[in-house]
Parts: sequence; C-alpha cells; structure tokens
Amino acid sequence: MKNILLIIHERVYDVTDFQHPGGYRVFNAVSGTDATQAFINFHPKYVYKMLKKYDKGKISDYTTSYEDEFVVELIELRRWFVKRGLFDTNYLYYAIQALWLLLLLTGSLYFTLATPWLKLGALLMGIYWQQIAFFGHDVGHNAITHLRTIDYVLGILIGNTTGGIGLGWWKNTHNLHHTIPNSIEYDPDNQHLPIFAVDKRVKAGFFSEFHQKDMHFTQLASFLVGWQHWTFYPVMAFARINLYAQTILFLASKEKTDYRKLEIFTITIFWIGLVIILNILNSYWDFFVWMVISTAVSGILEVQVTLSHYAEHSYSGKPESDWFRNQIQTTLDIDCHPLMDFVHGGLQFQTAHHLWPRLPRHSLRDATYYLKLVCKKHDVKYNSLTFVDANIRLIKHLKKVSRIVPIFQ
Repeated sequence: MKNILLIIHERVYDVTDFQHPGGYRVFNAVSGTDATQAFINFHPKYVYKMLKKYDKGKISDYTTSYEDEFVVELIELRRWFVKRGLFDTNYLYYAIQALWLLLLLTGSLYFTLATPWLKLGALLMGIYWQQIAFFGHDVGHNAITHLRTIDYVLGILIGNTTGGIGLGWWKNTHNLHHTIPNSIEYDPDNQHLPIFAVDKRVKAGFFSEFHQKDMHFTQLASFLVGWQHWTFYPVMAFARINLYAQTILFLASKEKTDYRKLEIFTITIFWIGLVIILNILNSYWDFFVWMVISTAVSGILEVQVTLSHYAEHSYSGKPESDWFRNQIQTTLDIDCHPLMDFVHGGLQFQTAHHLWPRLPRHSLRDATYYLKLVCKKHDVKYNSLTFVDANIRLIKHLKKVSRIVPIFQ
C-alpha cells in the first residue's frame, strides 16, 4: 500500500496507518492534495489532537488558496456561523420531526393493518421512508448531537429498523461522495453503469476507485444508456430495492464498519416486520400492491438525490479547482418556498450542505442566504433551480449523454 500524505494548514501528515472511520477510500481521494478545508468542515475540534501523531513537518514555499479573497471570505463566513450558533442543534426542531415521523409510521401501520384503506397505508409508508432518510442523513453527518457514537447508534436503531437501509453502507459511500463529488473515477454516487451514464467520458471506460475495478461500457450499457432519459423515473421509483441489496451485500462483505452486529440485528428486525405485515394481510397480492406503492412513493427521494448532482459539472480524477469552488460547481440547489422545506427535508440547500456538512438542516436556509451573497460578490456561479426546472434540466442532460451510444450516431 502506498503512503497516504495529506496537507493540512501547510503541514504534511502521513496517515497511511490510520484507520479512518469513513473508510480508506476517503484518504485515497485526497492523498497528495491540500485537504485543509475537507478536514475542517468534516471533523469536530477534538480530531485536531489526533493529527500530532502523524505530523511530518511544514512545507516551505507552499502556495495555498488562502490568498484567494473568495476562499478567505468563505472561511470567515464559517467562523461567523459558529459564533451565531448555526452549528448548534435546535432540539425542538428535531422533536417536531420525531413527532411527524411517528405519525407517519403509526398512521401507515394503522391504515394498512386495521382498515380497508391499504393503499393509503402504503402511501404513508412511502412518505415515511422518504422522510426518515433525512434523519438518517443527519445522524450520518453527526449533525444532531455532534457526538459520533450517539448519532451513529441512534441512526442504526431507528433508521435501519424502520427503513431497512444500513447506515454503515450509506456512510461508506456518502463520505467519499462528499469528499470528491462528481469525479468520474472516485464518486460512487455517479457510477451507475450499465443503467445510467452522467458523463460522456464513461464510454471509454474507467477505473472505479470506489469499487476498485475497471468499469466497462458494455453492450448492455450501450442499450440501457441509450434510453436512460426514458427509464430514469421508472428506475428511480424502484431504486430502493437496490439500496436494500447494497445494505445486505455490504454487511456480508469484509468491509470495515462499526457496529456490524447491531446493523445486522436491526436490518433483520426490518425484514421480520415485513413478514409480519404479510402474514396479517394474509394475501400475497395485497402485500405486493402495498410494497409497490410504498416503494414507488419513496422513490421521490432518489429523484431528489440525483437532481443535486447528475447534471452538474463532472471531471476526471481529482478536482480541477480549490475545494470550495469544486463543491459549488458540482452541486445544485432546489429553490422552493419555506413551506415546502419539509418535502425536501431542508436538504434542497445542497451547496451549503456540501460546504458545511455538519450544519443541522434547520440552519441551511440561513447559511444559503449568506453563501449566495458571497458568491455574487466574487462572481462565482451558484447553481439553483426550481424542482420542475431541475427535473427538465436533468432529463435533457441524460438525453444528451445518451447520444454516445451507436443507436444515436
């Protein structure tokens, strides 16, 4: 294994022997680069103490991006957020969220099991699965209690048990996505061959740093990608099935993860719960209808996730610009009225979230307001569209990329 060297605050750190909780792939993504901003924005203060052990000295005559006024202002903006308390959790907000989720879950089970309105129960479960994902996202970023162990275990006990998607698997992929978004080789969220291609360059094939294998543009990919602008929504409607499968494969693999036994237990409870629902309904057809509706409704989450990045700037290898600009140009916000924030979970403010992933969701609207002002001041393009316009743009982008296949040549 090659040495992994990082630059943080103009000092070199050899972290080859450190077992990063986000996985070794995160280190591979930033190895040999200035990882200062990624380090600052992804970690709490106590992690700074751990750096001393790996310190190899200061770099002389090193040119940083901190002479860039835009970068400096964003660094100062974060410090101002800290002083204003934007990084502090509003537990009343999460109490209301908990009540909302409880109403959805109990309402779904009631209408499914105790009334003739099974389809309404399925609809509510689909909404619950979409909404609980936002909670899982928060604990995955340690953005609620800001204590990794508490947030992690809380997420497993609630999210895994009632949602069926493993937090460990999600963190394994999502940490890398945040570190180097929209990289063809590194970002697992954009590697969906043979079903989708979001950049024309994938036709030549590439080595996936996440999957650690060559990704080939096969005949099957050629066929499926050619129609991806038509298949996008049907696939998204049932993409949750793949997340179930990825969770099971991850827990059965040799990938290093915390709380594997607890995750296996909670995922098992989820599937036992579905078997209980099947037995109470006593009808395979009713259960099938219930699963189809609930899965398809929850698919709105998959659309929301892909809108944030699929049609934005992508690149080969490591970022072509500084960390701040790379996060901004690869991410799209969804512009909506505050009353619609609950539909998007507050995560429609993806750009602010990518710059400051430890910000609680309830602070993202305020953070976005000031971020836009800084971008406008320095003439940095900020990507933001309405939900409808973002969908139109994404489909056009998928259609444009689809023309790399022979049937369109």
